[in-house]
Amino acid sequence: MTPGNDGGTPPALVPDAGDGQTYLTWQYRRRLIPLGARSCIVETCTDLGHWHSGPAWVEETGVPAPDPDGITETVTVRAFPPRTPGAGAADLRLRLAAP
Repeated sequence: MTPGNDGGTPPALVPDAGDGQTYLTWQYRRRLIPLGARSCIVETCTDLGHWHSGPAWVEETGVPAPDPDGITETVTVRAFPPRTPGAGAADLRLRLAAP
């Protein structure tokens, strides 16, 4: 995933000091007050064809940080399972869903 209008950064492999594992981690900006009833769903995949979401696949880490614009917050997420050498590619995307 590349940075877009959300001001996010590309996903990166980040080690977790707590468990010693390395996770695909991503930060993106989310509106504090959603437009309509849309929700942000972060999805992960390893083949660009079968995307997965939910707590078994992706989790928010830490507390979202309010941005200076007063409209958005920066959210950090990481994908499961932890990445290991030779595990192949993985990616994250943001999907907006209507109720």
